[in-house]
Amino acid sequence: CGYPQKGSGQFDKAEKIITDNRVLFHRVANTLNYLDIKTVVVSCGTCYDQLQGYQFDKIFPGCRIIDIHEFLLEKGMKLDAGGAYLYHDPCHSPMKQQEPMKTVKALMGDNVLESKRCCGESGTLGVTRPDISTQ
Repeated sequence: CGYPQKGSGQFDKAEKIITDNRVLFHRVANTLNYLDIKTVVVSCGTCYDQLQGYQFDKIFPGCRIIDIHEFLLEKGMKLDAGGAYLYHDPCHSPMKQQEPMKTVKALMGDNVLESKRCCGESGTLGVTRPDISTQ
């Protein structure tokens, strides 16, 4: 998607990937135009942000991007709440319509704890500095 390159300062590489992907998305849009797709569901906040940065609304007019949790909630779905759950709200949250914990609790019930710790990924930190990211 170009995010890791952009996040690590390789802006030329990132722009090439982004440009190449825009071209590919235009091809996909032209090929799938007859399907009249209205919603793209993502589970990754970085993916969400990158797709928005690709000018998604111009490539797929009338189509929206939504986080999987918000999509399930919008459809009135509930997930099995048979136990306790721990939720980590990532720095790049894909949830854009409401507060992430509110969304997760609406799906899972109130037996959800929120992890306050950093996951250590931070773009490329998990790969480039595992000595720091795993602390």
